[in-house]
Amino acid sequence: MKYQFHQSPAFKRTLFSAALAFAWSNASALSLPEFTWNPTGAGLTGTSFTADNIIVSDFATVTFTAGGNFHEDGYLGVSSFQRGGQDINAGGLNSTYSLYFHFTGDGAVNGPFSALTYQLFGTNSVPTFGPGGTISGAVAPVQLASGVLFQAPPGRSTVCRAQAQQSPSTRRPARSSSRRRHQPSTTSH
Repeated sequence: MKYQFHQSPAFKRTLFSAALAFAWSNASALSLPEFTWNPTGAGLTGTSFTADNIIVSDFATVTFTAGGNFHEDGYLGVSSFQRGGQDINAGGLNSTYSLYFHFTGDGAVNGPFSALTYQLFGTNSVPTFGPGGTISGAVAPVQLASGVLFQAPPGRSTVCRAQAQQSPSTRRPARSSSRRRHQPSTTSH
């Protein structure tokens, strides 16, 4: 059996929830699905928990460009998780491990993003985020997921799309088996 962390339905729901929370600034108006996060599955030192909301702090630089547009580059440090509107104990978060998003986006001033990319990272350290979208102290971060802004067809909402990834350093080796599968034989006359 080959272990593939990114195939887990719970992990996919986690990424989808993160994308929704990131895409809309008023996440409290959304009814997000619950997800279970087990940091040890990604090589991080923490305990498993179930949540439905991710609370982040924004550290970014915005540059205004020609034609009334902007470019934004920064980090969203995950500060806590909630379930049903209540803070929960995410054992180890920001003490033995940390999670954060790195993002870049473009758009029109006073308008929505027209382009957005992000990556979710985990690290067994507690980095410091600073003004202007800086980060220091993230020791050996592992990219857990990435996503992009997906332009929906006319009449539908624009949403973020997430793609789960797994770092080679956190993949488990495939197990070998001495069993042979029976393959039916066919002959032609």
